[in-house]
Amino acid sequence: MEEKQIKNWLKENWFKFGILIVLIVLVSGVALYLNNKNRLAEQERLDRITSEAKTKTEDEKARADQEQAQLLEQQKKEEQKQLANQATTAKNARISSQIIEFEDVLEGKIVNADINCSVLANYNNVMQYGGTDIKTAFPDSPETYKNKCSSAYSPLIFLRNKLIAEPELQGLRKILTDYLDAVKGLATYALDGGYSAQIIDKYSADFDKFRLNAREELSRLQRLYNVKPQYTGQ
Repeated sequence: MEEKQIKNWLKENWFKFGILIVLIVLVSGVALYLNNKNRLAEQERLDRITSEAKTKTEDEKARADQEQAQLLEQQKKEEQKQLANQATTAKNARISSQIIEFEDVLEGKIVNADINCSVLANYNNVMQYGGTDIKTAFPDSPETYKNKCSSAYSPLIFLRNKLIAEPELQGLRKILTDYLDAVKGLATYALDGGYSAQIIDKYSADFDKFRLNAREELSRLQRLYNVKPQYTGQ
């Protein structure tokens, strides 16, 4: 009886039962689809997080590398600047030393020879032509004037080729060299007994020009490189 009832129920409700099965299959399919979709969405989220983390790491590394490169470049520039400053300091020190040396060459040697050999030349002129009280104008012995000129002239003989200068001092070196050569010319003339007033006056005019130009250029360089003059009352 029960089996018959079941068959009758199935016969009467087969459509509903089919619909139920379809619904179950449909719900299962939807659930599976949604589950897969959620799983894919979650995987996409995880992939995005991983990608963003990787991108962030790469960006941070690139930024760190760029900062390191900038730091190294800055350090390189600082080192180059320090080397340039050291080179400039060393060069200025050489220039300052040469300025002091050139001042001594000018005031201590060339001008000294200029004065003493000019005195000898004028002494020779007076001895030749007279025209003044020799004892009053030249109270010392003839040998005294010759010795003073010779002693002042001697250092100039080998000095010319020793006047080595930085490019910034070439102008002063040229003036000193020309002045030195002119003084050597007068010294040789006076020590040989030269007495011509015309020649002596020509040397004197040249000496005045050389001395003025040398002192003006020397003074300019001393101010430029902050070098204190060693000689006063020039």
